[in-house]
Amino acid sequence: MKRTMSLIACVAMIAIVAGAMPAQAQSAKGLKAGLTMTTFTGDDTTMETIDPSYKMGFAFGGYLNHAFTPQFSFQPEAYFALKGAKYEEGSDSITMKLNYLSIPLLLKMQTNPDSGLFFVAGPEIAFTMSAKSKIDVSGESLDVDIKDDVKGMDYGLVVGAGVNLTKMSIEARYSMGLTTIDDTVDETDVKNSGFTVLFGIGL
Repeated sequence: MKRTMSLIACVAMIAIVAGAMPAQAQSAKGLKAGLTMTTFTGDDTTMETIDPSYKMGFAFGGYLNHAFTPQFSFQPEAYFALKGAKYEEGSDSITMKLNYLSIPLLLKMQTNPDSGLFFVAGPEIAFTMSAKSKIDVSGESLDVDIKDDVKGMDYGLVVGAGVNLTKMSIEARYSMGLTTIDDTVDETDVKNSGFTVLFGIGL
């Protein structure tokens, strides 16, 4: 129920901001896809004596862009993203695979239309689609469902920069988790954080 209400609130926020734009605002849409490099940050990320390392994943989805000046626009997005982290010691490892529906609500600033350089920043809400832990020990592999131990929603901030190339774009972003993803009784401080490189194409 809480997840449904938050999704409704998020959609309502997008509609309110889009409706408040000037009538002459120009709109555009497109698709994006790329790679993620994510890990855990926070005070309780160490597993035994092992710190988390980065885990590679991917992201894909779409965006709407509403320009209200030549330099500034509002860009809500929705995409599927693989996050998580990896713990390694010798040949043994534990890989945390967290899959999200992410909805960034970004303000986009284009410094100079001729150069194509732009910056983005804004909040992000993410809904947990699945969560698994892959354990590889002594040559044996086991997948464990840990969705019940992960919160249904995650909140963060996104900052990034990129370049528009006609109808295509390339950009790099950093996403910083603001709340713990741990939904166990202890609720330890473990947050999602990481980098994403995205390639976009306008439709």
